[in-house]
Amino acid sequence: MDAKSPGEVLVKSKHVEQAYSYAIHSEVRVNYFALCNGHEFVLYNISKIDPILQFPLQAISLYWGDLQNILKPATIFNNEYNKLAKDLGLHLKRLGFDQFESIFFPAVHLTNI
Repeated sequence: MDAKSPGEVLVKSKHVEQAYSYAIHSEVRVNYFALCNGHEFVLYNISKIDPILQFPLQAISLYWGDLQNILKPATIFNNEYNKLAKDLGLHLKRLGFDQFESIFFPAVHLTNI
């Protein structure tokens, strides 16, 4: 969870890229990350571009069941869908490399990408 100031945008912003980079860090490695600015809560899955849950914080009681279903230990640790595997294209997009027409990896073997 990354807390932002009340005026910050939580969707399609640099904050999503920042929180994503925390979530995929080799010492963290989680499937989900969230942003909250005191007015809005947004939950992401690392394998999807768009939020999987987004709501005004005042309505948290209406979304509490959804949050529990997504984030409960039984779901996180026992769901085949949530295996930790990065998508290189999504990873590069979230890190801000989606504006380039081509990216070269001169010293990396194709099997390592």
